[in-house]
Amino acid sequence: MIQKFVDRFIASESTIRAELRKQRPENYNALVERVVKIVGDDSRRSESPDPARIHVIDDGDYQGTLLFIIGAKGYQPRT
Repeated sequence: MIQKFVDRFIASESTIRAELRKQRPENYNALVERVVKIVGDDSRRSESPDPARIHVIDDGDYQGTLLFIIGAKGYQPRT
């Protein structure tokens, strides 16, 4: 995971907790989308995660493993 996003997540932890206390997400997709909206709430930065570009890989196994791929804002995300 990219350290700058980890740092943003840690800095936003109280906001995330408050938001989740207000309304519990209905599923994991909703949870990830809400967290991405809070962590990536800097619309001026093209490297911010984009909640509209969340892709879920669900292989349908009994364990329920989901893989969330979150694209950055902008046309071509760069590293």
